[in-house]
Amino acid sequence: VRADGAYLVTGGLGGLGLQVARWLVEQGARHLVLLGRRGLPPRETWTAAQPGEELARQVTMISQMEVAGARVDVVSADAADRDAMAALLASFGAARPPLRGIVHAAAQMRAEPLDEMTDEALAEVFAAKVTGAWLLHELSRELPLDFFVLFSSTTALIGSARLGHYAAANQFLDALGPHRRQAGLPALSVHWGTWDEMRA
Repeated sequence: VRADGAYLVTGGLGGLGLQVARWLVEQGARHLVLLGRRGLPPRETWTAAQPGEELARQVTMISQMEVAGARVDVVSADAADRDAMAALLASFGAARPPLRGIVHAAAQMRAEPLDEMTDEALAEVFAAKVTGAWLLHELSRELPLDFFVLFSSTTALIGSARLGHYAAANQFLDALGPHRRQAGLPALSVHWGTWDEMRA
């Protein structure tokens, strides 16, 4: 982790994304971009967040990272939106420091039994993990990244009831990792199980 580089965390406002962002700051990162579909309200309204609210937790963790010396940019965009992601990736090395690492932690959980699964449910789960990962791969291919980390799941190995589409999406990440490495690009796909701590 380099102090003069920038780091992108998709799903960056979720429980895992914020934990990873904090860890990056602890390792010396000073420029973070946290990507989330819903983003956050304007900074001037953050003080109105009530204890116990999701916003209060997000604001507290971001503030802690900034006190530690990091600049944290929150970007509201869908990881599966090609135009939005292309514009974001183009900002590194221009409006932002060069991008040195990506952590793809975006996910959409929606339990559906296979025999009742709709096209909508499948597309929703695949958008965040599959389309988002592929766009990050394509758009960062020429960038000198030190790491490209994909947050997969043990569901890709052992399955899980009502999460067949989620397991398949994670298997895509597990295949993308070797695909990148065969091309000489950095990649790591991690089969996470249950985290002991998801909140600060």
